[in-house]
Amino acid sequence: MTDQQPNARQMLTDYDLPEDVIDGVLIVHAHQLAEHVRAESAKGRKSGLTRIYYRAAADMIDPQVHGDPLSLLRAIEEAPGYELVPGCPHCPDGHTPPDHGQPWGAYVRPERDGDGQPTTIHVARVAGAHVAESDAQWVRDRLNTPTV
Repeated sequence: MTDQQPNARQMLTDYDLPEDVIDGVLIVHAHQLAEHVRAESAKGRKSGLTRIYYRAAADMIDPQVHGDPLSLLRAIEEAPGYELVPGCPHCPDGHTPPDHGQPWGAYVRPERDGDGQPTTIHVARVAGAHVAESDAQWVRDRLNTPTV
């Protein structure tokens, strides 16, 4: 007796189903699994890179029409790397540096002084990615460094 679990094809073969029916069931199941993985990539607090890996994994299960499912992963592997910033409570592997990832945006907040002039500029990642204290320090450094 073996401890190895039977795979889906073996389980379906035990029902004496025709091979084309088994193939069809496995294709539908793979498609449903890939769609589930794609949907999961959009849920929760995942980094952009984690979402890319989720989608690439789904494409390996059930390729989308856009081509080679590994092309995106190859591009990531070949891209120049950057050091992750330690110490973010939301990023156990390290926080994406502020000069990578989503671009930054800034807008004037509604707070006004006694003369009705705006007093606050709000700075944030444009797509709503979380930020860390290291990001705030990076922004302060850029705002307060004299230009030559």
